[in-house]
Formats: sequence, structure tokens, C-alpha cells
Amino acid sequence: MLQRVLFLALMPLFFAISCHNMSNDPCSWDHYQVEMRVIEIRFDSASNSGEIFLDFNKSSLAEAPRKMSELKDVVVDREFIELNSIKEGNIYTGVVSELTDGNCEERIVSFDQKLVGKKAK
Repeated sequence: MLQRVLFLALMPLFFAISCHNMSNDPCSWDHYQVEMRVIEIRFDSASNSGEIFLDFNKSSLAEAPRKMSELKDVVVDREFIELNSIKEGNIYTGVVSELTDGNCEERIVSFDQKLVGKKAK
């Protein structure tokens, strides 16, 4: 009886694990330890929205300044900037993972610092 209960309880788990990602091949990424320097903060008082431009020292993101809102799922507004004490010249660290093989998300940017704010829609 116990064996039957265990079998019935574990069968869905086994099925989920064995069928997960069957249609996709495994993916490979190159990982870069990066520094991201805040080079510009633009703010529109009328709409209370802003943008933070970052300059990366490594990875393909180093080719041109990048908008923080495109890399991190946050609303960049006055509250976000003040709450996180963001100012030009700040340096943040993290990891950029860039897809080299497979059918997965092309790029993942992880910040070492916890930046608190509202999630973008």
C-alpha cells in the first residue's frame, strides 16, 4: 500500500522532470564579471520618469551606453533614483551572461547590488 501511495505521489514529479524542456536543446553562455558605471541620468519632471545610462567595461554591452530600464525590470523614477542613491559616477558590479549556443534568452544581466523599486509593467 505504501509503495502504491509513493508511486502515485512521485509519478507527476517524475513526469514533470523528464518532460521539462524536451523541445529545447541545452544552452551555453559566456559569463563576464562586469562593472557598470552610471554615466548619465535623464529625468523628466513632468512625467516623473527617468532613465539611467550605464557604461559597461566588458561583454557586448560595452559597445555603447545602455539604459538600466532595458536591463533590469524596474520603473526608473525619482523615487527609484533617490531610494537607491543613484548618481552619475556610481559603479555597480554584476555578471553578464551571453548566449553562445542554443535557443534561450540571448542575454542575462545580474546586478550584485540590490536595487529596490517598482517592477515595470
